[in-house]
Amino acid sequence: MSGGSLDYAYSKIEDVVRAMNERESDLTPKMRAFRAFLVKVSKAAHDVEWEIASDYGPGESDAAIDAVMPVGFNLACAIESAKIAEENLHAAIAEAELECAS
Repeated sequence: MSGGSLDYAYSKIEDVVRAMNERESDLTPKMRAFRAFLVKVSKAAHDVEWEIASDYGPGESDAAIDAVMPVGFNLACAIESAKIAEENLHAAIAEAELECAS
């Protein structure tokens, strides 16, 4: 299928990079660094899209994602998800206990 599952969203990021390239003389050092970051984000978005579309195998987007994710971010997200699951579980238990008590 060659991507398309996310409507080629990565290409919009590539458009920003191309536009920045056309304005090279206007870019500050921070903007140039941001452009380099966007190149990595575009690669990750591309690889995710192709993996979702089954053009890439499971996990093939991992390296590109890791290249843009801050260290520890995956763990922080997993912890946050676990906390939400724990809250939902406690609420479900409390609701079940109320039903059993009545």
